[in-house]
Amino acid sequence: MKDSNKNKHYIVRLSLSLAVASFLFSSCGSSGIDDVYLKDIDIQTDYTVQVVDDAVLNSVLISPECSGYEEKGSGYYTLTGCSEKPKTILADGGYTTVDDTNVSMGFPLILNTTMMGETNLYTTTPLTTLLASVNTPSELNEIRAKLGFSTIEDMFKDSDQTRELQQMLNGFFIDAKNNGIGLDQFSDFTKDFRTMLNKANGNTALDVMRDAKTKFRADFTANRSKYLNKYGVVFGGFIMSDNFNSDPKAFLKNLETKYNDNSKIVFSGFIFDDIIGTGSAKYRSDANITIKDLYDNTFLELNGTNRWIMADSYGNYIAKIDPTKIVENHSYFLQGRVENNESKEIILKSLLTGKEILSKFKTNLNSSDIPDLTISNVTSAKAIVLEKQNKLSSSTDDIIEAKKNLESTNMQI
Repeated sequence: MKDSNKNKHYIVRLSLSLAVASFLFSSCGSSGIDDVYLKDIDIQTDYTVQVVDDAVLNSVLISPECSGYEEKGSGYYTLTGCSEKPKTILADGGYTTVDDTNVSMGFPLILNTTMMGETNLYTTTPLTTLLASVNTPSELNEIRAKLGFSTIEDMFKDSDQTRELQQMLNGFFIDAKNNGIGLDQFSDFTKDFRTMLNKANGNTALDVMRDAKTKFRADFTANRSKYLNKYGVVFGGFIMSDNFNSDPKAFLKNLETKYNDNSKIVFSGFIFDDIIGTGSAKYRSDANITIKDLYDNTFLELNGTNRWIMADSYGNYIAKIDPTKIVENHSYFLQGRVENNESKEIILKSLLTGKEILSKFKTNLNSSDIPDLTISNVTSAKAIVLEKQNKLSSSTDDIIEAKKNLESTNMQI
């Protein structure tokens, strides 16, 4: 029997439901779909395309059931060469626009189509991403009730009801990624957040989301070692941040300004002391951060004019560097000068190579890209061992290999 789904094309909407959106179906009457999105597309069944003027542009679309995709413009994409109806759709990267500010995306947006009703339109949003790993209709219904949606299907649509909610969630995901929560941790991260969401209260969906973040913070404070073991020390600085309480649109714009600069490499990371034997960690808000080029023992300019910057109250630092100052075959000490409990100055450091930095070159590098952007007594010990082994003057390839060897042997010193 002929497979009626073979080589179907599916049209997907990537949307953040931004406040700037105007719904063309409403404003332009019921004439509906612009034929440009259906022209010359081999579709065996009719598919409805929702057209709105907010968009996620330049994403890479992936679905296991499809062999490719085409970007159609204005946030519309066509999945091509599909052997069957897509079960999971992932949209990686891209950007959206908030009040004329282009906001880079964080974690990939995900849609699990098996949890939604029959539809010809797929809308992939931060909310569908939060729901992607939900396993039961009952949990989906609990979240629906908690956020005030009338039906489960409404959570998978682009509507007025979801605009600020989508912005807030998108900012939450962007902030998590830029603070070093890795892609391999993202599924656990969303599950943990949904647990807090089901315990949260509020009169609106935004209030519920903010209360969920507050409960997340309280649970982290009460169960610090559990979260540090699962996510690493970066989680503390992220979860203690108050950014989530700001206006969702302002939150997104502030994140873009904070973490991205087209003319600079932006390092975002943490500095902390792991107090041996207690399982606790102290974020070093008193640290001043420098980057030292070991080739000539000079310090790079950070954020335009200074040779040092201060970490914030949670040990988070952001350093913006001229990319032309990073040399591939040079090595660098990322250093934090702090005082210990006896008011004596100590230096925590991490060893980086120009090759590591440039091989991952983009405007923003964080701890999920280069773990050694988290400065600690562990990275300091690695640097000290390599210094004793006279590796600092070695080639960058040898240094990278030596760092891997230390990590693979759990750094038995």
